[in-house]
Amino acid sequence: MLISSLALIGSVATPVGPVAAGLIIERWGATEALLTIGLVMLIVAAGTTASRTIRHLPSLADAAHSTT
Repeated sequence: MLISSLALIGSVATPVGPVAAGLIIERWGATEALLTIGLVMLIVAAGTTASRTIRHLPSLADAAHSTT
């Protein structure tokens, strides 16, 4: 149930990205839009890297063995 809900949210949100990017490019121009999107990606990557929970996830092999 959870996975199907996440898939539904993902499929609904998919068209939003190109529309938002088009609006940003139209309003700010291509260079500013790309720099802004790059900055957002950098912030997300830094936040993910700094997250103790993400850094200490079990390996896929350990996770597979714990579910069987």
